[in-house]
Amino acid sequence: MVAREFRGLSASTEETFSPTTLFDDGESLDGDEPGQRFAHVSALDASDACLQVLQREDVVVSVPNRVKVAARDLNLMFWQLLKCLPGQRDAATRWNEHLTNLLGELNFGHMHGTLFRHRERDIFLSAHIDDPLLIANKENTEEIFEKLSKIIDFED
Repeated sequence: MVAREFRGLSASTEETFSPTTLFDDGESLDGDEPGQRFAHVSALDASDACLQVLQREDVVVSVPNRVKVAARDLNLMFWQLLKCLPGQRDAATRWNEHLTNLLGELNFGHMHGTLFRHRERDIFLSAHIDDPLLIANKENTEEIFEKLSKIIDFED
């Protein structure tokens, strides 16, 4: 499903992107420094990431005719979206903000771009849109994955 937004007179395109991490930034985590060797690198994939993020503004979409017919309700005109949809103008930005807030609650600090580091342990996370890369030792990887899995739905 693709949503078409109706926002009154607002046509702003500000903040319609999600930041990414440069490859050179990721290379800084390759373990060249003493004591910085990581035994575990886990690639994660958030399931329908945008659908896990609440809308900030009122977003209303028209109901397609085929849905009206299937629902046997030709008076059904609009839906107000509660969650972001893939393809929505600011969905990637909202997902990034959502993930950043969740990582902050798990004691991660923002380093650069989409790189995050745990404030107390050698745990790193690089988030390329909805595909986080978790870098840590095995125990820390399992612990953080378990915590993240309670608040984010990941693909198997």
